[in-house]
Order: sequence, then C-alpha cells, then structure tokens
Amino acid sequence: ITAIHVESGISFDVTDTDFVPVNGGAWKIVYTVKDYAGRVGKFSYDLTVNVSDKVVFGEVKDFPKYLIVNQKNPIPSLEYIDYNASPEVKYVTTIYAEKDGEKVSDITDYFNPTEAGDYYIVYEQYSSVNTTEPNVLKVPVKAIDVGYDGYADSASWQKTKYFYSVNGDIKDANITSNGVNITVDNNGSFEFIRPINAVNLSLSYSITKNSVASKINVILTDINNDNEKIKISFIDSGAYTIMQINDLNEYNLAEQKFKNATFNFSYQTGIITVAGTQISVSKCLNGDDFNGFSSLLAYVKFETELDVGVSGDTTINIGSISGQSFRKAEDITTVDGVTPTIVISESTLNKYNVGEIVKIPYAKIIDVMCTETTSYLTIKDPDGNPV
Repeated sequence: ITAIHVESGISFDVTDTDFVPVNGGAWKIVYTVKDYAGRVGKFSYDLTVNVSDKVVFGEVKDFPKYLIVNQKNPIPSLEYIDYNASPEVKYVTTIYAEKDGEKVSDITDYFNPTEAGDYYIVYEQYSSVNTTEPNVLKVPVKAIDVGYDGYADSASWQKTKYFYSVNGDIKDANITSNGVNITVDNNGSFEFIRPINAVNLSLSYSITKNSVASKINVILTDINNDNEKIKISFIDSGAYTIMQINDLNEYNLAEQKFKNATFNFSYQTGIITVAGTQISVSKCLNGDDFNGFSSLLAYVKFETELDVGVSGDTTINIGSISGQSFRKAEDITTVDGVTPTIVISESTLNKYNVGEIVKIPYAKIIDVMCTETTSYLTIKDPDGNPV
C-alpha cells in the first residue's frame, strides 16, 4: 500500500493500514498485488486531507499515576506538530495544573501540589494561524498525601513513602532491617507509588506466619498501557504454594512455603521465575498477546484474599525490588534507603570505526521513592579522560 501526495509527489509505504499525512490536499492511496507469474494488479482511491488550524498533539507517555503532596513531581513534556508551519516536532510551551475548574499553578518540568485531591494537568498550545483558540489536552491525575511535610525524616513520611492504598487498607507500615512491613486488613490491597524497572524485574517478599491471607496476588501493569497487565497469584495449599498466572494455569511450588518464607520472584523477557520454577508468559490478563512491558516501566500492586468466613490482618515484608533494597541499615540515612537504578532501552554496539557516528541508547532512571532524581552521561577516551 502506497500513499502519494498528488501536488508534491511525496510518497511512502503504508504499514499497519494507517498513516499520518504531513501535507494537506489531495492524496492517492494505491494498493499493489503481484502473483507468482509476475502479473501486477492495482487498485487506488482518492483521499482529501484538510489542514486543521490547530496543532496536533502527540501521545502522552510516562505520565505519573499519582502525585505526592508537598513534593516536586516530574510532569512529562508533550510533543506537537503545527502542520500550518512545518511538519517539525516541537514541545508544548504552556502547561499548568487545574483543580475544581481553577488554575492553581503554572508548570515547568515539575508540579508541587499543596493538597490532596483530583487535578488536571493541562497542555495548551496555539498554532501559527490560530492565535485565539489553542488546542487543549487535559490529563487527570490524583495527588495523594503520604505524610510528607517538607521534612524528609518525619516519621509518617518514612512509613508510607513507598506505598499507597486506594481504599485506605494499609493499617501499618514499618521499616526494619529485613525490609518494609506492610499490614492490611482483611481483603486489602496496596501498591507502589512509583513505577519500577520492568526490564529485569525482581521482587523479594515474605508473608509473616501470623497472617490470615490464603492467597496473594501480584499485579504488574505497564505505565503507558493498562492492557499490558499480568497477574501472578500465590495460593496456600498447606504444605507448599501453588502459583497461578492470570487466573488460569496452576503450578506447584513444592519447595516454597506460603508463610514465613521468602519469595524470590523475577520477570525477564517473557519468563517468570519463582523458587527455581520458570514459566513462560505469553498472554495479558485480558487475553491479549503479551510481549513484555513496552514502556520498560511497570506499576506493582499487592492484593490479599482470605477464605470465606475468615477475617484479620496480613503483613507482607518486602525486602527488595528490581535491585533496590528496602532494608534499613546503619550506614544509610533515614531519609531514603533505596538506590536508584538505570535501565538501558536497547542493546549497545561496542565496536565502531573512527569517524562513525556512535549511537548512545536511551536510558530511564528509576527510583521507587524519589521523584526528583538527577542524572548525567559521561563519555571517556581510551586514556580515561572525559570528552
């Protein structure tokens, strides 16, 4: 399939049966088919593309699920194209926060909400030919109060800075030398406030022996695509644990106790590994094909389930996640005991010829607590000198 702009002669192949026209006016869409003998058949139709007097926004990516009250939260930029000027990608220049229909703050890179509640992050951009009516995109987001009062050593902040419960199920959170203990009531749930590294995802946790839950669900969801979701369930069968993927297939973890034992769980390139058992994951929870988390980042949610007629508390101890330890130690401050990690988006080529362009792959900086990380890139010559 070929798309041809009649006036300029610009043409390109169409993939996935759609394309974005970069010019207005008349286009011709041409289908071409060839048989085994080399005979060619063609079909075409005309298409008229009108040029809007407004800019065209790109896709919102890596947008935070929650904002933390009294902390600087990064707000992603948004691409746009003004086709009335040139098909050049630019970034929206006017961004602000809105609450209850009122503008509360202009935004440059970060937004620091002063109270909890529902907000809109508003992207606004005028085009070169329409300076009276901008194109506007409003993205809803919830600001949550986890006890941070501006002092990073406050006790309430230390207990809740990593986790959040939509339904208020967290009864207690306590950082110990073994990790973070999260206690929830009955069929409760909690989730990480920040996304985690989904390239080499790993999780170390245990369920205390006095907990009443008979099933723990760990739900992983891509930050940009809610359909990229997988559910891993751990079920108490008495002598050992049963693992279930997306509420379907069950696997016996004969060497894994359900309570008072550490679960070392990892996901990498479509394979889930628990207690030495490797399981391939090819489907999402909704049945769609699963090809990994496309954004490289995922949210983690824990759900506890109790048998019918049972009530009480369940405490889950989380020791580490994707290489970031939650264990409190004497040599780290009480402000933050978690080290940030770096995820490279693609493989690197290690050999080049002099004069060639060296491609530096895109990297994502991840810290499950801190929203204000600082990163830098250094290139050194063969003698170790920065260039």
